[in-house]
Amino acid sequence: MNFLITGAAGFIGSNFIDYLIDRTNYKIIGLDRLSYASDIKNISHHMQNNSNRFSFINANMNDEEILKSLDYDIIVNFAADTHVTRSLNDSREFIYNDILATDSLLKSAIRNKKLKLFVHISTSEVYGSSFNKKKMSEAHPLNPRSPYAAAKCGADRLVFSYGTSFDLPFVILRPFNNYGPKQHLEKLIPKFITSIMRNEKITIHGNGKAMRDYIYVKDTCDAIYNMIISKRKKIGEVYNIGSGKKFSINEISTKLFKLSKKNKILTHRIINRPGQVDMHWCNYEKFSRKFKWKPKIQFNDGLIKTYNWYLNNISWWKDKLSDRKVRVVMPNGKIFFH
Repeated sequence: MNFLITGAAGFIGSNFIDYLIDRTNYKIIGLDRLSYASDIKNISHHMQNNSNRFSFINANMNDEEILKSLDYDIIVNFAADTHVTRSLNDSREFIYNDILATDSLLKSAIRNKKLKLFVHISTSEVYGSSFNKKKMSEAHPLNPRSPYAAAKCGADRLVFSYGTSFDLPFVILRPFNNYGPKQHLEKLIPKFITSIMRNEKITIHGNGKAMRDYIYVKDTCDAIYNMIISKRKKIGEVYNIGSGKKFSINEISTKLFKLSKKNKILTHRIINRPGQVDMHWCNYEKFSRKFKWKPKIQFNDGLIKTYNWYLNNISWWKDKLSDRKVRVVMPNGKIFFH
């Protein structure tokens, strides 16, 4: 199989490329526009050491001429703008990069006679908050609460529409909160880790009781790969991927301070951001039953791996510190940093 991986220099995309390079002999094309949230360092070692199997193209998915020139039969579409807070003031950028760019990729895909599978990486954010604090299955209503979530919801449904209209062989995956090596500092866990390492206060929005289902990125990669190679019927399906375990922001901050072996938890509390989701809790039973898969890495073990990676890779993140805070201007003129 020849893979096209979009969002190749981003967090999950680059980890998935690591996974494929380490475990398979497939040829891989990586495509990425190299936005602020991507980093060529995430994949440069493959460009140098695995050039017979891996090639990289710096381009936007809206470049139809580039897309037409590529030879692939499996697409895994990770490409997206993914930050809730940034989407509050840049909603059109998210619509452009999450929906319209996906449309260009889909148009190219339906013309590819070799295409075997289009794997679209959606997000649990399309669901909004859990009802009655229960696990969220694929049947949970789609209630996006931020422009980012709405843009991803639009792309999710756009992929589905191409499947029904043009017989696109697709699968939609909705991962819950991922964490692990190479995640941008705008996200909660790496933001907390780098703040602790720099002896700074960590910023907690609201009361810190919002809960998320966290899954280590290598488990997500393992789930995606096992789904792709499975001979079980999967075309046209939607699947959740998560750990089935939830943790609050306060719990995560406490765990990370214990890991750091520092004497005192230093926190700074700010208002909740608009579009905040109170609880994401994954029901992944459908995926588990179909593909005989379960996550392997427990949250505490994953946090240790993640903490140590950031500790040992300061050169990777030191130039990203300014991106940890996002300026938000509300309609009433009020400004806050999140």
